[in-house]
Amino acid sequence: MQYPCNKNAGIGIKLSGNFNNTIKNCLIENNSYGIYLNNSFYPRLENVTLTNNTYGLYVNNMNSGSAFYINGSGNKYGVFINNTNTFT
Repeated sequence: MQYPCNKNAGIGIKLSGNFNNTIKNCLIENNSYGIYLNNSFYPRLENVTLTNNTYGLYVNNMNSGSAFYINGSGNKYGVFINNTNTFT
């Protein structure tokens, strides 16, 4: 089951400088950024749906592995990766 997270908030969920966080069972919609990850290490996204955001998933400055299990539709940019060395 998915639960509504932030809607129409500008940024649905933002992680910056975090380690080993998990975001799961969320519906994130109608934001500029559905999920914004910056300098985060080993984030895990499980059963997350990103709908009608400008950027569904925005990844910036990540240098360590991560796991993303996401669905998306209607996002202008589904997954945007910037300045990232490793990505799984």
